[in-house]
Amino acid sequence: KEVSAKYKIETTQTVLTNGVFIDPEKIVFFKRNSIRVSVSLWGTKDVHDFIRQPRNNRESFDIVVKNICETYVSGVVCTVNHVITTQNAKYFKDFIELMWNVESTKFIGKNHGIEEPLPVYFAIHRPQEDVKTRFLTEKYKIIEQGVVAGFSYIYELLNLGISLQPLVRFDYLDFTGVKLTTCGT
Repeated sequence: KEVSAKYKIETTQTVLTNGVFIDPEKIVFFKRNSIRVSVSLWGTKDVHDFIRQPRNNRESFDIVVKNICETYVSGVVCTVNHVITTQNAKYFKDFIELMWNVESTKFIGKNHGIEEPLPVYFAIHRPQEDVKTRFLTEKYKIIEQGVVAGFSYIYELLNLGISLQPLVRFDYLDFTGVKLTTCGT
């Protein structure tokens, strides 16, 4: 805040977290200091808990979802960060249902008083080393198939009249301010 005021520039701070240790005190701190929160969620319950196995082998999906919803409801700018990998790509459609289909019993906000789709950032995992890139080239077809299935489902949701403006970013494509609608509506 001080830097913003001194130099007359707008700055934002975002905490990227796995969401496990968010608690009411941290939420108050985020809100008081205008800190945005981005929480990693790697898929549906089974997928997330398989990929993000903590050291103590405790499942974290339910804790993370509760903390995402409590942070969002508090008024803190909170987004879900979802990285599409070869491990979770085939469940991308199911993940979209969790985040955006407010009519589904699987919608994560349903039991937390949230009635609108949640803001989500999507990114595609890219290995940083050439050896891994060559190894995964064939496996990227899995990601492609998952993304196609997910976007087909998004199209279905749009045709149901469910507004999906929380799509802010898909990998390097920035959709800030863009509202997705079907053609001719």
